Amino acid sequence: MTDDYAILKNLNPWWQDDQWHAKDPDIKAVETSRIKRRLLYAWKDYWLKPIFNKEGWAIRVLRGPRRVGKTTLMKLLIREAINIGYNPKSITYVTLDDENLRRVIKEKGLAEILRDIIKESLNQYGLSLVVIDEATFYNEWALALKNLVDEGVIRTPGVLVIVTGSYSLELYAAKRELEGRMGVISGDSIGQRFIYPLRFVEAVESLSDEINNYLYGSTFMGKSGLKHVRERLSVLEALAEPGNEKVYEFLQDLWNRVGRLAVSYFEEMYLYTGGFPSVLHEYSENNRIDDQNYVAFYNLIVSDAERFGLEPAILERILRSKMSMPRVEGTLSNFQIDVESFKGGKGSASRALRVEEVKAYLNYLIDGSKILTKIPSLQYVGGPEVSGQVFDIDPSKPFKLIFTDPFMFHSVYWASRGFRGNIADAVKNIIINAKSEKKDFPWQLYTSLYESVVCSHVARVTMLKYGEETPNYGRGIYEGKEYADCIVWYYDTFSSATKIIPVEVTVSPLP
Repeated sequence: MTDDYAILKNLNPWWQDDQWHAKDPDIKAVETSRIKRRLLYAWKDYWLKPIFNKEGWAIRVLRGPRRVGKTTLMKLLIREAINIGYNPKSITYVTLDDENLRRVIKEKGLAEILRDIIKESLNQYGLSLVVIDEATFYNEWALALKNLVDEGVIRTPGVLVIVTGSYSLELYAAKRELEGRMGVISGDSIGQRFIYPLRFVEAVESLSDEINNYLYGSTFMGKSGLKHVRERLSVLEALAEPGNEKVYEFLQDLWNRVGRLAVSYFEEMYLYTGGFPSVLHEYSENNRIDDQNYVAFYNLIVSDAERFGLEPAILERILRSKMSMPRVEGTLSNFQIDVESFKGGKGSASRALRVEEVKAYLNYLIDGSKILTKIPSLQYVGGPEVSGQVFDIDPSKPFKLIFTDPFMFHSVYWASRGFRGNIADAVKNIIINAKSEKKDFPWQLYTSLYESVVCSHVARVTMLKYGEETPNYGRGIYEGKEYADCIVWYYDTFSSATKIIPVEVTVSPLP
């Protein structure tokens, strides 16, 4: 590597130190935590090994919210690559939120830098693994990769480029640039994946040996243990079949063996922490959450909005005025944040916020930062079984917006209202009191939190099977009334049939 790229030495400690991982604070935090990401093991088998064996080449794009652990996952992946035989100097990590590196990129161009890195690595080691972290801080990263694929630099066996970013708007748009240019390895052609916060089952199976053993040893269909996603989906499918006695017997057994324990983890941990690994670890170890976790997440969401041409002050006003519950309902026409009375403007006189501006802020919260999950209203249309398309979105009916994760909600709710201290105590207090229906405490907040967690999990069901987002969920509306909080449908290759699963969430303080 030439002196022009000397800055990369600080970003790639494994080039010179074979014990770098023992000193890395992120990896040390993972090693001391019981919270694990199972994704890492799949990537090792599906990505690292085929590239090491020169079975092909690939570009893989990983999207995910701020502070969900993407950078830590990349460091763990680099450690795994070295463990299976990659030469440490064939692995290059670049992070585009590093100001010094961005200055070098501005002078030379990202394509030229990556071209030099990949060619030199291939010439010397026969392999090249490049990790581009926080790519959305450089607008033309996808174009640079496209050009390198077309030149044949990346389209070479033994080359793997992994790109991460926090915001879906730019990353999803980049799909157009890279269409047909992301390679196929191990039969895997899915180039983009979204890293959500941990689901409840992922969190609880990491923390409870009793629940983990139950998931390993118990079955419903008898084909595999409940660790397997297919087996857990079969329980949901059975619940959607009227009169299925077997599923009731199974649920009674589940409740008797681990039900109360699982509920305690959910109500006394997950509703506070959500699925953010570092927050889960802190709470499970110390029974507390540092206020800075909430504030830092919120500040990043607000400050990053400027990159999309949005005004932080207006975004904060929207978050304060409308996002007071984990569940919000409306149509686009009535969800205009009281446009006529809403005034704002950067360094200018007050003005009414235009409808398209409001839509841009909502897009940032839904499609950009993924703080919110949009649950559209659906109408049944039938359709070919092979495609699994049985519903269409009904734009005339209200949609629901739910917070994708409880920690996201608490960060937005409290930090947007100016709280900077004792947030964890406030969160715990309001949930405990809402749960017990104490006077003047919002039982609705508690039930809304429950519903948001369930519906956001249901919205991810197909991603558990296929690893890619598909527009196959929403809520059922019949004659203007909601008949299911959430519906998910998908084509099941095992049974060659379309599965439709409606879910209704009911929470009560009574047994």
